[in-house]
Amino acid sequence: MSIELATEQDLEGIMQANKGLKSIEHKIHNPETVKLLISNEQFYVAKGDEVYGALSLGEKDEFLYIYTLSVREEHKHRGVGTSLVEFAISLAREGEYPGVKVSSHHSFHAKEFYLKHGFEIEKDYGDGYLFTMQF
Repeated sequence: MSIELATEQDLEGIMQANKGLKSIEHKIHNPETVKLLISNEQFYVAKGDEVYGALSLGEKDEFLYIYTLSVREEHKHRGVGTSLVEFAISLAREGEYPGVKVSSHHSFHAKEFYLKHGFEIEKDYGDGYLFTMQF
């Protein structure tokens, strides 16, 4: 498996990976929005013979921010999500960010995942969390 910048050829795989997400704010179910993020070099994909998962990143409050991290259903529990979050952490360190932040709705069951990878809960919004890893 490799992690690389997404191209428009990855669009269908990204859309498949994003099916499990329910984010309205980022409009990640709109192919035109995803194409824009791809063209701005904000999307990375984990792939082998197909796209296994996707990661969109940006800068927010001086931190590297994970906007979406999604894995295709048939590739869940195979280390794809871990590889993507470790990649984001590595990019943040290389880019000299003070850390990484990500928010997640409670229904995504991401709490254990991010805590396991060294993030701390910065804020509990009641329906979701803001996770932070500071270097």
